Amino acid sequence: MRILRLICIMVIGVILMAFSIRAGEVKLKDSPNVKDKTTAQTPAAPLTKQGKTEAWRLPKHAAHCEMKLLDKEGAGKLYQIGDQLLCILEGTPEEIGFQHGRLLAKKVLHVAKEGYLKHALYDKGYTLEILNERAVRMEKFIPEEYIAEIKAIIRGCEAAGVSGVKYEELRAGQMATEMAFYKPGEWPKMCTTWAMWGRWTPDGRQLIARNTDWELETGASDDAVNMIIRPKGRKAFFAPSFAGCVGAVLGINNAGIFVSSNSSTTCDESYDGIPYAILQRLALEKASTLDEAVAIIRDAKRTIGVNYLISDAKIPDARALEADATDCEIFGPMDKKENKSTLSTPMPDCVRRTNHPCGDKHFKKMIARMGKAYGVTPENYRLAMPLLMGQDSWIRYDWLRRKMSEREGKMDPQACLELLCNGQVYGTDTLQSCVFDPKHNLVWVAEAQFTPKEVTAMDREYTKIDLAPWFK
Repeated sequence: MRILRLICIMVIGVILMAFSIRAGEVKLKDSPNVKDKTTAQTPAAPLTKQGKTEAWRLPKHAAHCEMKLLDKEGAGKLYQIGDQLLCILEGTPEEIGFQHGRLLAKKVLHVAKEGYLKHALYDKGYTLEILNERAVRMEKFIPEEYIAEIKAIIRGCEAAGVSGVKYEELRAGQMATEMAFYKPGEWPKMCTTWAMWGRWTPDGRQLIARNTDWELETGASDDAVNMIIRPKGRKAFFAPSFAGCVGAVLGINNAGIFVSSNSSTTCDESYDGIPYAILQRLALEKASTLDEAVAIIRDAKRTIGVNYLISDAKIPDARALEADATDCEIFGPMDKKENKSTLSTPMPDCVRRTNHPCGDKHFKKMIARMGKAYGVTPENYRLAMPLLMGQDSWIRYDWLRRKMSEREGKMDPQACLELLCNGQVYGTDTLQSCVFDPKHNLVWVAEAQFTPKEVTAMDREYTKIDLAPWFK
């Protein structure tokens, strides 16, 4: 019976793989020349059932990105830039938190009562009591300075005349990804990240691209804010975020260190560790080198399955860390651990990750968690390879390799934006889409829209932000 089930899995997998590739594949002949810098737009392409476009999209660029000062509090400032907000926070943890709360008070209240926490947690059955039980365990591993910052956000809200925000609510917000990132038995949400340099870019400099895929129905985009934080005695960093958030799901600091995370699947998870968004902020604030950033993540008491991508534009170089509560495996460009045994293909001068493990250790952990429903175990998982190849994460991972290979030496910021907006990487639930150019301290950011209607990030305008004034 089990053999029959495995045979069925293989047949279904092959069909899924064929359908997925046919549905999401982009024909190169339809692609514009990557050297073409025009911002002219093609009409929005129809979506397939998988939410992938069949015609090549050009990213929309905001025509005017002048900064308008909206408010200030001490060293903190709130700007409007394009259709996005940019918040500058500076000083001690207490000062940063107070500025955060005072400048973004209404948005913090919305996150806590009607927005992100309600949609992402409460509406899905997670009561504050359940969240607190788990949060208390993780809070023990959060450095004191970030606890002080969270409490100061509440004081800042009160100074702005906004009351009712509770510490327990903001604490839960820092840990929401650990608590409800994906349900047991489900594949994790999509995210795509890569860092490339050398042979791929016109002048060899490092470029980084990232789509943060997360259900738009959580409403996080209603309170989206780009943060530049300049903590006293530590590295300044930029992070696309939302009001009330102290951690960083992705970001880059003024030493050219980039850190991001894609969810992954493992059988080793724990609430007895530091929330990974807080851990990434710690790396952004403290790391001056690639090795330092890797060590901060590797040596921490971690929580859930995550594919971290860390890069250093100064060298340039990058590492992927496949990590969970107990293990952390490190990968570089052309790493031999990333091979065909896990349906993986490493690349020179590039590190890329989606949502599956490329190393054998975490690959088997993924099978241990997800394989029971299919009669697959870590011992016989190779029989289910066709099914895995039909999963979106593998399709995106391979699509990137093929499209990058067609553009060797031509991957400038515009080409990176185009890959984010097309083929298997395009998704209808992308919260943030970003390209980083560390050499020139530039970032292009598109944010999704939740109200009045849901619009994925890549269908909105990319705003170019110059980080240089704050990265000195």
